[in-house]
Amino acid sequence: MKFCAKCGKELQDDARFCGGCGSGMEVISVSKNEATFGSPPLSLDAPPTPVPTPKSGSKTKIIIGLVLAILIVAGGFWGWQNFGTEARMQAKLDLAVKYLSENDYEKAILAFNDAIKIDPKEVKAYQGLAKVYTLEGKYDEAKAAYEQGIASVVDKDKRNLQLSLAGMYIDQDNLSEAEKSFLAIKGSDPKCWEACWGLALIYQLQGNPNKGGTILSQYENDNLDDYRAYNMFAAHLKKYGESKNALISLIWSIKLNINQQEAYLLLKEFSPSDILTAITDLDNQNAAGMLQFYSYYMIEDYGQALSVYKEKLKKQKDNQKVHILAATAMVKTGDQNGASSVIGSLNEGILNDSLFRDLAEYYHTVGDDEKARQYAIKALQANQTNLEALALLQSLNSENAKTYAAQALVNNWKPIKKIREAARILNIQLPDTSAIKEMAVNTPKGQSSNSSSKVVKKSIDHSLDWDIMQAVSSNYVDRVKQLLADGADPNAKDDTDTTVLQKASYWGNLDCCKLLLAAGANVNSKNNLGGTPLSDAVSTGKADVVLLLLDSGANVNSRDYFGMTPLDHATNSEVKSILLKHGAKHGTLR
Repeated sequence: MKFCAKCGKELQDDARFCGGCGSGMEVISVSKNEATFGSPPLSLDAPPTPVPTPKSGSKTKIIIGLVLAILIVAGGFWGWQNFGTEARMQAKLDLAVKYLSENDYEKAILAFNDAIKIDPKEVKAYQGLAKVYTLEGKYDEAKAAYEQGIASVVDKDKRNLQLSLAGMYIDQDNLSEAEKSFLAIKGSDPKCWEACWGLALIYQLQGNPNKGGTILSQYENDNLDDYRAYNMFAAHLKKYGESKNALISLIWSIKLNINQQEAYLLLKEFSPSDILTAITDLDNQNAAGMLQFYSYYMIEDYGQALSVYKEKLKKQKDNQKVHILAATAMVKTGDQNGASSVIGSLNEGILNDSLFRDLAEYYHTVGDDEKARQYAIKALQANQTNLEALALLQSLNSENAKTYAAQALVNNWKPIKKIREAARILNIQLPDTSAIKEMAVNTPKGQSSNSSSKVVKKSIDHSLDWDIMQAVSSNYVDRVKQLLADGADPNAKDDTDTTVLQKASYWGNLDCCKLLLAAGANVNSKNNLGGTPLSDAVSTGKADVVLLLLDSGANVNSRDYFGMTPLDHATNSEVKSILLKHGAKHGTLR
């Protein structure tokens, strides 16, 4: 039997065309017993086309596909579970910090312990737990928390706990154990600047600052590409009377990192004339220009600062700091459009915590405190221990400032005593640290009992004098008030015989001047060049301070060692008028 291949009509055996559709014959022969309705016509003249069977490679692909599907499902479940673990752990950490900010130490301890149970390798949980125990004065428990953390966390997180443990020993006044800990860290990592900082502090507290200076000097020599090395040594040199060398170290620091924060804070301890003299032969023009700009900026001579900016610094792309400060200076001089243009050109993606802090200050100057808060928080998110940013955030009355203060305390490896000391200068409110004793200098070994009290008192007074110098330079009025109550000398001098009143007068910090005068500061004190508080206030055009000093008995015609009187230093018309009304005359050089 034959059928048409096109339409399936049954045909005669000798037919050449289909009678149904007219197609030429392509026929399929089947036996009647194999022809079924609806089935495609099959040829029995040729062997049937075999049904394809999976090859071995196909089987492998199928197996691999199944395995991958299983892994994806399992990985998704694991990822979801891991995400859930991280979220629960972070929630506990946040809760612990909240309790800490409220001084509820018992609940903070419970929350940190809960975080450790969720993730036994979480370094912040151990750090926080140990810090809270330290705040309570429970040093054995704090030590146990640190040691448990060091044994549990991954290797890269061990160092921070080791440093924090060493810092805790300082809070405990166990300086010998602190020294051993920092030496062990330094031995395993000679480039650990934190260990050198800690050792220098210990030797200072032991009454041996020269040994600390040697440590910092050696670290600077061994790490010439680390700007922090220069900052540490500069702070030490300045504190112990070597201003010239301190300034040299700061210049090197800024050459290495022009966008930092710490060196510029330390520069406020120097006069613009000192800075300008020091950079006379500086070969790095970028750093020289920045230092020249900043020497004017920090005394609020914004016109001079902007002249330097436009001439030397405006085209510098890497120096983001100068653009932010220049924009602030433009706002101060009434050029809001110019300031907005400069800020709009910044590449925010490359800014660090210091520059976010500068931006926060810029927006505060503009009057946009909401943006100021946002950038202060960005600075703290980039570096939770940035106390300058925290100080600004608290001054803006931010609702979450207390939380950030608690985080700054928990996440900082330094001794709580030093954090508290810095916080006081910046007028920062930290969680309660009253259980920890004040920083004190020990009597050097071998010191006789008859003279030990004198040595300790001299060292403590020196520390207070250093603190009050810093506080008046930054106009931290409450801190000045507290330091005077604690026994700081209102006539304290630096190594150039410049008194604390001269510092306050130079910066135009009126309230600080009032406090110092009320405490007995000498209104006619002189430095090693014969300058007085009045001549300093006149030179920087601080009219309100000039009036205060004159009303307090300042000699309007006091001469310096060059024969110049305050009137010779006056460039501000209002100040000149005040002086002349009080009988001012020019000196012998006129």
